Amino acid sequence: MKIYGEWVESESRVLEPRISLHVLSGHGEWIEADFLIDTGAERTVFNYDLLYSLQLDPLESDGRYVQGVGGSSNTVQVATSLRLKRDDRQYVPIHGSYYGFTDPIAL
Repeated sequence: MKIYGEWVESESRVLEPRISLHVLSGHGEWIEADFLIDTGAERTVFNYDLLYSLQLDPLESDGRYVQGVGGSSNTVQVATSLRLKRDDRQYVPIHGSYYGFTDPIAL
């Protein structure tokens, strides 16, 4: 599978691989969002701003948590769909549950 993204300079002046995709909101609208491509990550996590713009109802806690280099942060789990464009310009949906940070300064 190919992932079409781009290298973007972060606020700390580091080049990061990013991809733009769409996330389905609680109101049925597709919201475009940029994601950091982290090939070592175990799961996809939404930042605070995206999580709250989606207005999704949290799922019942599964007891898991998100931990990274900076430690652990409070999260909720939500069910939604992501979509990416294929080579033929058609969208590929990815349905699942994803975590989102509840702290605006997490990440």
